[in-house]
Amino acid sequence: MRNGEVLARAAGDGKRTQLSISAAFPPGESSWVAARVTAAKQAGEPDIQGHTNPLYLLHEGRPVIIPSARQSLARKWKAEVDWFSTGPLQFRTEAARAEFFERAAKALDALNR
Repeated sequence: MRNGEVLARAAGDGKRTQLSISAAFPPGESSWVAARVTAAKQAGEPDIQGHTNPLYLLHEGRPVIIPSARQSLARKWKAEVDWFSTGPLQFRTEAARAEFFERAAKALDALNR
């Protein structure tokens, strides 16, 4: 994966415990790269997936900025916060509840900037 896009694929055979893959991508842009795997599944089973932590490759020290990914994350975050505000989430105290939603709002503001 590079900046959320699939760069290259390698299929397993269900027996090997290691796969390796090479991929080239254009230089000159800050990027993150990571490996992602999805296991084969039987009908009705949930997806079984894994994803490594990203490795950041910064060009001239510039951060990785992907506006569409940020907007998507902001929409998902808002939907989760909205659900938590009406869902059965319980807090020890009203102050803890207020702090949670205050921090969630700050995170959403940061994503929307």
